[in-house]
Amino acid sequence: MSTDDVIIGGRCRLNARLGSGAFGVVWQADDAATGRTVAVKVLRAEHLAKERVRDRMLREAQILIELQHPNIARALDVVEHDGGLAIVLELIRGETLFDAVERRSRSGDPWSAREIEALAGELARGIGFAHERGIIHRDLQPHNIMLAPHVVILDFGLARFLEPGEEDQATTLGRVLGTPLYMPPEQADGRGSEPRSDLFALATILFEVATLRRAWAVDERGQPPPFHEKIDRAAKIANAPGSIVTRIAMRPERLDVRAFRSDLPAVLTSWILAASAVRPADRPSDVSGLLSGSGDEEDDDGDESTADLEAPVPRKTVVVPAPASDRWLVATSIGLALGALLVAWRLFNRESAAELPVLPIVVTSTIVATTSIAR
Repeated sequence: MSTDDVIIGGRCRLNARLGSGAFGVVWQADDAATGRTVAVKVLRAEHLAKERVRDRMLREAQILIELQHPNIARALDVVEHDGGLAIVLELIRGETLFDAVERRSRSGDPWSAREIEALAGELARGIGFAHERGIIHRDLQPHNIMLAPHVVILDFGLARFLEPGEEDQATTLGRVLGTPLYMPPEQADGRGSEPRSDLFALATILFEVATLRRAWAVDERGQPPPFHEKIDRAAKIANAPGSIVTRIAMRPERLDVRAFRSDLPAVLTSWILAASAVRPADRPSDVSGLLSGSGDEEDDDGDESTADLEAPVPRKTVVVPAPASDRWLVATSIGLALGALLVAWRLFNRESAAELPVLPIVVTSTIVATTSIAR
């Protein structure tokens, strides 16, 4: 598609292509309805007749429109275009958390304890807000978080609503949805996701922010490598996706930040350690442990208080508890060990795993609030 005189939904004039993915293309556009520069996600022509892809895009738009929060990128509208759908998105400018962690790892410049607390608090407010509304993200990772300069969570393309009595299934046609380095065991083996699945991913992210090291990858000594060092999955069997998934489920040692730095508050390091537990039932039930000490009180301007985030798991969301016995862990470990090669094949075979997420689009320090439709 050329940008020459292309207007999407009668309002958005395209002016630059920002990137593309398996299902669609993301453009920068001028929105005549708002007078703003926005991002527009348009389905590829070959997917226009695919109801499943169309439904996913519509669901993504519905979720983003529902989530009006300072720490979550917004969808402004969903419009018709060439017989398909297009999503008008807020254009977020800044640096991805991935790039920020990588840069600080390379230069040896860690965030201060206060900065980490503030970042954790903003992430907790955004994720807590989504969970209160019965929405789980299912693909939290540093590429899906922007520092703009406040924290903005992107990419709810794998997210979904959970209504009472409904259980999530994290696979589609046998393909695992998510990112292995941040994926909890229950999501990796296809049993589904719940709010505490997001908390596992959040704990992994905060471990990497605090230590500037990879949480679940290993170096030649079996230790977490510096974040900026490339993970060569092809050359190192230990860091192949299947091996990482198995390690996350089977390694006794969880994410203990205190092994790398001692200046962080105990409430933060304890929350990260607990939220990295194998079994969802052993993790914290919500993000409230990250809010104390993060400056999360109502200010004099009457901004929305996050006290509501300290409530238990939201009413609309059904939490699927782990079985009481340890037979679940044994079965999971065996199943993951036997399926490691299969998972690795799925993750490396892009043609057969089109629904697996890839990295979001970054163009000259600008990232679009992209999702699995176009990254």
